[in-house]
Amino acid sequence: MSHPRHIANGVLNFRLGYNLQRPYPGRWTTPIVCSVFVGLTILLAITLKIGDTIQTNLSAFDYQIATAYRNELPSKAVASFPYYNNALSTCDVANLTLSVRKEERVSISASIGCWLPIMYTMTIELNHEALDGRVF
Repeated sequence: MSHPRHIANGVLNFRLGYNLQRPYPGRWTTPIVCSVFVGLTILLAITLKIGDTIQTNLSAFDYQIATAYRNELPSKAVASFPYYNNALSTCDVANLTLSVRKEERVSISASIGCWLPIMYTMTIELNHEALDGRVF
């Protein structure tokens, strides 16, 4: 009969805890882990500047960063912003122009607006000479 009473006392007196007299494992563990985390974050973030040209993996076009705004306000323009490989599927085409001229001259221009991580616009400008060497 003492066996159920022993189990009941164990359940009632159970406490989760950490032995306060045991030293923390490694004095520099937390600062080192935090420093590595911050360093990796900085290394993995790409900074885009106004005028930079980017090309996505599945695109035949080169995009040029035209403008960037903080809080979608033109009065709060920024010169650069972090880019975390955000998908361009969240962007909208604001303007698309296709011009066909004599002698089979073709030019394409577009303006694309994106919102992540901040509001920015990209432009695409292709003309006949730029399209000659491309494989689609």
